[in-house]
Amino acid sequence: MSRPLALPTVTNRDALAAVKSLDMPPSQRPAVWRERWHASAALQREFADADRYSSYMEGLATERIRLPASQT
Repeated sequence: MSRPLALPTVTNRDALAAVKSLDMPPSQRPAVWRERWHASAALQREFADADRYSSYMEGLATERIRLPASQT
């Protein structure tokens, strides 16, 4: 069972939209997540490094992480 992860709502909405819109093999996704992190000052403030953001996004993509309904 996945546990909810509470992060700032704006990032959650952005992350969820990115996961839903991304249609590529799972092996290619981590590079995309790292690129997004490097290009966004807001993401850099919220995630200590690109790997943490990549792990968070993969968790959303594989549904290991579920956002609270109020943040979707």
